[in-house]
Amino acid sequence: MIPSTLHQTWRTQTLPPQLYRWQLSWKRHNPTWQLHFYDDQACLAFVEATCPEFQPLYQGFPYAIQRADFFRYLVLYYKGGLYADIDMECLRPLGNLGGRCQVILAVEAHLTRQRQQELGYRHPYQIANCIFAAAPGHWFLQRLIESVAHQASRLPPTDDAIEESTGPRLLTRLYFALSEAEKQQITLLPQICWMAPTTYPNWWPLNRHMAARHHFLGSWKQPARPRALHRRWIERSKLPNPWPTLRGDTHA
Repeated sequence: MIPSTLHQTWRTQTLPPQLYRWQLSWKRHNPTWQLHFYDDQACLAFVEATCPEFQPLYQGFPYAIQRADFFRYLVLYYKGGLYADIDMECLRPLGNLGGRCQVILAVEAHLTRQRQQELGYRHPYQIANCIFAAAPGHWFLQRLIESVAHQASRLPPTDDAIEESTGPRLLTRLYFALSEAEKQQITLLPQICWMAPTTYPNWWPLNRHMAARHHFLGSWKQPARPRALHRRWIERSKLPNPWPTLRGDTHA
């Protein structure tokens, strides 16, 4: 069962005003949930106290974003609940995530065919690691943690390698590699549910399935070089269907 608990992180205990407002949106829509907020010191203390065997790996990452990625997998594996980046906004109550769901993932973006081929994905979408939910001790999170440990020593610290070592590309590839029987144990939400584009207004009926959105304020990537128009077209994310058929394994 997935606990009604939200986990969020930030560098310090003091949030910038806009991030604080987005954090309040989760409290406002889910008043009975528990909120666990961790700054950098609290993240390290959690690893030291709960899973000290991972402390050398955690502290050995050259970039803070890698530690933040790894921490979210660890905290949900040991505690369970929902993880959401601090720049995510809640748009409506999430209700009880328990029931029969053990892991809930969400599509982050729909890709062009060429971008899918460049990334070597089996399907034309990427799965988000900025928001996901799980019951404590779930085998999928255990595999995810093992994958991080395996990749950490193999990849150079570039932006692409960071996404492959701890970020959404690692998560996406792991999901695509699952058997069909294993995928049936995981709920994959359409993008519109937890990753609603900021270009979509929060108005009925467009917001019928919108529960959260990501504002993508992360600053961990190196400043992007100007890209040619054809590259921007290839790497663009396609807008999702706002009215998908909601089934447990859909990725519309």
